[in-house]
Amino acid sequence: MKLNILNKRISDKITKDTSVSRAISMAPLARGIFQKYGIKFIGKDVSPLESIEKAALANSLSEKDSDKIIEEINDSLREQKISTENIIKLSDSAAEKLKEFLKTKKDKKGVRLRLVSDGCATYVYDMDFGTKPVGEEIKTESQGISFFIEKKTIALINGTEIDYNQEKGGFVFNNPNVKS
Repeated sequence: MKLNILNKRISDKITKDTSVSRAISMAPLARGIFQKYGIKFIGKDVSPLESIEKAALANSLSEKDSDKIIEEINDSLREQKISTENIIKLSDSAAEKLKEFLKTKKDKKGVRLRLVSDGCATYVYDMDFGTKPVGEEIKTESQGISFFIEKKTIALINGTEIDYNQEKGGFVFNNPNVKS
């Protein structure tokens, strides 16, 4: 079996002047780092458009804490090697249902799977159909189904199992990276 390796390199570095929203768009794992340090945007007089330094100070963190946050985010941006195999695992029922959907979608060759911010501190899954990867997407496969996934979200969805259960409302995502 051929192992495809994705080398993720980000040339930009996060600094104290980088906005919180920019940091999260560059490194989605930054959201968890901000939460770890107690940076919240609900009920605070700070916006995700503010700099990391300003957000840290508004959340009663020290300059040292701000430096740690920036260091952790930059660490998450450094070169990572992630196998493009097994990013997504499909149950038999999910694979069958997606194959049915693809048959009805003229000229569509796979599933575009995205994580979309719900505007607060969580993501929701968005599935659509596509013909090929676009922009910063990579292609991976599971049970004969092609998936097109943005590079920046691979670390967040790596190992996700998708099942199909009509009684539970359709597709069910079991993501090992989600901490409750």
